[in-house]
Amino acid sequence: MANNTPTPYSCWVFHKDKKQHPISYQFVKSIYWLHKLLEKEQYDYHYINIYNRKTGIYLGRQYYDRFIIDKPPY
Repeated sequence: MANNTPTPYSCWVFHKDKKQHPISYQFVKSIYWLHKLLEKEQYDYHYINIYNRKTGIYLGRQYYDRFIIDKPPY
């Protein structure tokens, strides 16, 4: 059976160490899910820039130490 979970976000993750290049995630279903994935991989990020995947419109920024709220995909 196919996974029909919508993936409305595209994200750029920036590390706290400015010497490391940002990581791009093109298909993200939830900001909380991405946060937990990065915690599991022990990637110490500073913030995540969130974009609409289809239009490329900037939606917002999620910092590591702030309460995570999923942004609306429009």
